Amino acid sequence: MSLNSLPVDHTLVEVASRYPVLISPPLQKRCQQSNALARQFSPSIREFETEAKELTDPIGDGAHSPVKGIVHRYPNRLLLIPSVNCPSYCRFCFRKARVGQETNLSRLEIENALDYIKSQPNVEEVILSGGEPLALSNALLNYIFESLGQIKHVKVIRVHTRIQLTGDNLALEKIKGIKWTNKPLFVIVHCNHPDEIDSRFSAFVAEFKQNKATVLSQSVLLNEVNDSVLVLKKLFTTLTHQGVMPYYLHHPDLVEGAGHFRVSLEKGMALMKSLQGDLPGYAIPKYVLDLPGGFGKVPVNLDWIKRLSNSSYEITSPFGDTIVYSDCNQ
Repeated sequence: MSLNSLPVDHTLVEVASRYPVLISPPLQKRCQQSNALARQFSPSIREFETEAKELTDPIGDGAHSPVKGIVHRYPNRLLLIPSVNCPSYCRFCFRKARVGQETNLSRLEIENALDYIKSQPNVEEVILSGGEPLALSNALLNYIFESLGQIKHVKVIRVHTRIQLTGDNLALEKIKGIKWTNKPLFVIVHCNHPDEIDSRFSAFVAEFKQNKATVLSQSVLLNEVNDSVLVLKKLFTTLTHQGVMPYYLHHPDLVEGAGHFRVSLEKGMALMKSLQGDLPGYAIPKYVLDLPGGFGKVPVNLDWIKRLSNSSYEITSPFGDTIVYSDCNQ
């Protein structure tokens, strides 16, 4: 999508020069029909509003990248990121500073990443992430899945995707040509609002399940998108009706230029508490915060978090580190 097709003022050209804009044709149409989708993908001059606490690498990928294309934060699992590019760009993406501004890994770089995985016998799970991994060529995806299938200590493959929403009109037919892994497969679909769940969503889920995948969802808690009990209840209920189990609700990361999407931890915890009596346990995802600096994910509850002030928390990481987290006030 070009900015020429957007009914916006010239300042958004400057936004796009800093944070590229791309929206696939089918998603453009859906954004015209849903404010919740338009807010997630349309550029805003508010992206120029930044705070000192915001980061270009908010979850610390770089600190845990021993080889290009690998993020190895936990002992028994790692991310394989062959590309940080997508068919459409979310404005709140935690890799916002990289999306659309880096080339995909070369074949040699992917081979080096796979060699690293082979050298790590404690790694039992490989998570294919991005960017959008399912937008890669089928030939490359088939090579990756075949290669991972031959690594004995890798027991599980996980794929993080939003292709069901962000891909073009040929995306479904494309993934039908993938030769998926013969190992246990988990597909985690990124879905933030009930407006994203339609017949196209159902078709993608059916295709994943056709290939013996367990399908879960992850969502990001976003200001003026899904930060209400009503919307979250409908989102998680509709997902379960599709046979998709809600897995994670992510607290929004400290992404540079994405402060207008953030809500406070206090509000997030209150929303989750309100859902507790309205939904069955399997329909309530784990509310998590990916700690800045690469300290890993923690459940957002008072067992992990100690309030220091109205906008400051002391948080214990999964590895026993204690950090002070500066919150927003929304």
